Amino acid sequence: NDGKRHEKWSSHIADAGETFLRVEDFDLDGKHEIVLDCTTSKIRVLRCVGGVYQSFWDSPKHSQDVKDVAIYDIDGDGQKELIVVCLSNVYIYSWKTGKIIMEWQQTVPNGAFCITAGELNQKGYGEIVVGTIYGYIYVFEARRDRHHGKLWLGKVQAIIQDTVTIPNGKPDAARGVEAKAKFSIDEVKVIHDKVIVDGEVAAKILYVAALPTQPVHFFEARFPFLEFIHLHGATPGMQALVYFNVEHINVDVVSPRRIKITVLFEMIVKLVPFCFDP
Repeated sequence: NDGKRHEKWSSHIADAGETFLRVEDFDLDGKHEIVLDCTTSKIRVLRCVGGVYQSFWDSPKHSQDVKDVAIYDIDGDGQKELIVVCLSNVYIYSWKTGKIIMEWQQTVPNGAFCITAGELNQKGYGEIVVGTIYGYIYVFEARRDRHHGKLWLGKVQAIIQDTVTIPNGKPDAARGVEAKAKFSIDEVKVIHDKVIVDGEVAAKILYVAALPTQPVHFFEARFPFLEFIHLHGATPGMQALVYFNVEHINVDVVSPRRIKITVLFEMIVKLVPFCFDP
């Protein structure tokens, strides 16, 4: 009350890191927690007990150094999640029966160094925004399956590129116009904490022929793809439902008979637990 600042609490933490420190009411008990990084690639949460902050939880050791964290209610369940980013992975830790457990993991493009979370699409859910040292920003969604309450829906954005040959009987290409792509799935394999999707892309390609009148021609081409997504909690025997959303297609002529197709797409995966009904 004398207008001066007074130290209320201090402590020496021998293994504390130097990357970040967050102060927020993580468990929604009306008191703020301290979240910090440790030199052992771990995260520590300190909780206020009787006016003194004590170590409440240490995360498992991550395979890479932790770069940043965000605290936000990602799935709209009224509980805040701890979102962690390492150089090439994002993790979500959630409250469950008074404990903090990891519920979701996603590989991200290499070079991540900062993370934040918030509601971008105004639909009542949060998105995860990851920044990289290369200047790219990535937005991820993690959705809890409300029917089962344990598993997450995963969404990943990826690029497929392939160079296809114009069929015999079609004229040489001068420039590409556009293309449409459709995904078909040959096999979906669920392994520990990961879903692997193997399939084929069918593309209809429109191009301008290298002829004086420059007529427009089209042809169809098919090429394989193999994509995977990390989903913490996935186990063999589960069924995975996979959906694709094509966001952009680019067509480039690399030679008179060869056209390069670049497809930017979203892959959404929902895990369904195996149920035996005798």
